Formats: sequence, C-alpha cells, structure tokens
Amino acid sequence: MYFERLKDEVRQGRSVRSSTERGFNSAIRTIITADVASFLGAFLLWWLTVGPVRGFAFFLGISVVLDLIVAYFFTRPVVALLSRSERLTSTRFLGLNSSRERALEQSGAPS
Repeated sequence: MYFERLKDEVRQGRSVRSSTERGFNSAIRTIITADVASFLGAFLLWWLTVGPVRGFAFFLGISVVLDLIVAYFFTRPVVALLSRSERLTSTRFLGLNSSRERALEQSGAPS
C-alpha cells in the first residue's frame, strides 16, 4: 500500500523525497483500518472458539500488532533514508523511474 501511494505521488510530479512523507500519511490510514478490522476478527475468533482455533486467533492478533509496529517504526524510516540516496532514486528502484516517465508523458513535457 505504501509503495503504491509513493508511486502515485511521484506520478503527480512530486520529488521522491517529498512523496515519502505524503505517501506514508495517506497509506497509514488504510493500514490502520485494515489492521483494526483484522484485529477485531482475531478477537472475536479468540473469544468465541476453543482449542487450536483460539491459538490461531491469538497469533493472528499478534501478527496484526506487529504489522503496525513494522509499518511505522521500520518501513517508514527505511524508505525515508532510501529516498535521500540519489543513486537509488534515479534508478528503477521500486518502479519510481517508470512512474516519473509516465508523469512526463502525460504532461507532454519533453524528456
């Protein structure tokens, strides 16, 4: 989700560096919504069942919490650091270069 939002921001003509923050801010709402729905499902499964299904629900809840932690404390800073590297932003890393080319084609600007 985050990387697609990042590409959308680049397609709109923003720099990779500014797109990382804007993309994360719009993606985190979707990530939180999806994780809350999954956590509610895990809680209901844990509460209404017994045995192995309850264990599955417990680990599903743990994985949802870990997904939020990884998205906020790992993915966001790593992508922000990578966006500062000119070498990575000028290559086809994560498809950003093709997004930039597509934005130029749509605007009619010469490459």
